[in-house]
Amino acid sequence: MGYETLLLDIRMDRNAENLRNKILDYQPDILWLGLADCISLIKYMENDIKYIRKKGSKVIYWFYGLRNPETIDLKELVDIMFISSASQIEDYRKAYNIEKVYYMPQACTPAFMHSVQLPEVNDIGFAGSLTKGIHEKRMKLLQELSRKYNLKVTNTARNNISNFYAKCKIVLGMNPDLLKELCTFNKFFVALGCGAFYLCEWFPGIEKLADNHKHLVWFRDEEELINLIEYYLENDMRRQQIMQNAEELAHSKHTYVRRIQNMLDIIDGKTNDFYGFLQSGGVKYKS
Repeated sequence: MGYETLLLDIRMDRNAENLRNKILDYQPDILWLGLADCISLIKYMENDIKYIRKKGSKVIYWFYGLRNPETIDLKELVDIMFISSASQIEDYRKAYNIEKVYYMPQACTPAFMHSVQLPEVNDIGFAGSLTKGIHEKRMKLLQELSRKYNLKVTNTARNNISNFYAKCKIVLGMNPDLLKELCTFNKFFVALGCGAFYLCEWFPGIEKLADNHKHLVWFRDEEELINLIEYYLENDMRRQQIMQNAEELAHSKHTYVRRIQNMLDIIDGKTNDFYGFLQSGGVKYKS
């Protein structure tokens, strides 16, 4: 996008002093932080961050995930925060004492998240974790589906996710047991970006992101899920059209370039809107 950047991976480099020195030597106009891992770095660099903010630098914190925030005062350390769960905006404002909190979910990367022409060898595919406790409902449903359909489950497909999805007639999406409005995880946009036929569990606000039976298909209970699986396994033409629409939507509205531009426009005061909604005139999540 034409900006000069210094990329630091806090998950690979756990040395806070090393990260601090690189940041201060670089003197960024924007210090852009992500993930829960960065909270400890923000606190470690508290005095440094106050100093660079006084000199005109902005500090942006982008957190994507679902958690109940602990109380941490970041008022003098973070200018703007972006989160991927719209209904938690007020929770984070209060917990972190940050006035400007906006809805900004993750996205897809078209360079390696796109449709691939491969034989569809699986009826249903699921890519995601199956951790006991938080995914009990998910595990039970997958076990039931595996008795009737050719089901493939993986949690290691990452950089070849397009190939995995291309081999599945239906890609299944399920919510965590803790459900929030517009709580959108990365795999939602990845599946659409890969041109998958995404059959996902309904969540509050999904109608703002995609049209049912046009870009994807959603279900509300197990009975509806089975009926939809049966219908779309027998109707390839309709399924293929939805797959094409999904990829077009994701690559036009839900790329990381779009997200970064959206955040930069908010940082620069050009807008308060999220660009990923189907219609710009609907409900808006902003500070």
